[in-house]
Amino acid sequence: MENLFKFLHVLAVIVWLGGVLTVNVLQVLVSRGDDRAAQASLLRLGDLYGRAVIAPAAAFTLLTGVVRVEQIGVGYGTFWVAWGIVAILASIALGATLIRATNATLRRLAADDPRWPSLLRRAATLYGVNLLLLLSALWAMEFKPTL
Repeated sequence: MENLFKFLHVLAVIVWLGGVLTVNVLQVLVSRGDDRAAQASLLRLGDLYGRAVIAPAAAFTLLTGVVRVEQIGVGYGTFWVAWGIVAILASIALGATLIRATNATLRRLAADDPRWPSLLRRAATLYGVNLLLLLSALWAMEFKPTL
């Protein structure tokens, strides 16, 4: 069972982190162009993918991570375990609130709205923060630092 849950945990992380990275890179690259229809379409698809794949993968990462902590007998107060849980919850919250709201506003804006460029920059910043958060959790899980 330990190997099964370790595999499922790593698989969930790959789907989650890979999905976030892919959607974010595509959104940043497409936002550099002038095709607002393509940008709006990608924002809609990114939202759908986030709800259908990324959020469930994040939740499954948390669930399998809790099982793994119980299996290996490490306490939840251990720094790398606590950081992993905090990072998962923070990433889910960031995606469900600020990122989703920014993307929804971008989808609603007219092509010539002057707020478009600043919201694109905000979205790119939020994507970067989320990605760094996830990478820091991945680092903590792999290197298991202590305080």
